[in-house]
Amino acid sequence: MPRLARLDAPGILHHVMGRGIERKKNLRLSGQRINIAALAQLACKKYNISLGELRSGSRRRDVTIARGSISWIAVRELGYSGADVARYLGVTNSCVTRFVASGQKPDVDDLISKL
Repeated sequence: MPRLARLDAPGILHHVMGRGIERKKNLRLSGQRINIAALAQLACKKYNISLGELRSGSRRRDVTIARGSISWIAVRELGYSGADVARYLGVTNSCVTRFVASGQKPDVDDLISKL
């Protein structure tokens, strides 16, 4: 079943337009692709974990929260594929998909502002 076409009527805001009105930086369209490694470094500083621990199979709470934040930013804000993020973090594709599709935005505004 194909998805429905986007509503395109005068006055309807789209995601990109809404971000512009709110004066948010659109990281996908900025022309500069931010490296996942740089994002991971920022997340490691914020959550006080090492990069090795982030990319290992650890299930410690701080590590899983950091992975979720990185996954959400990389897929939703930077336009990376879930497979690319999963490969970098050393987790499965379904793990990244669950983080992104959880329905709740993690507390990542401070990480996004540092990019």
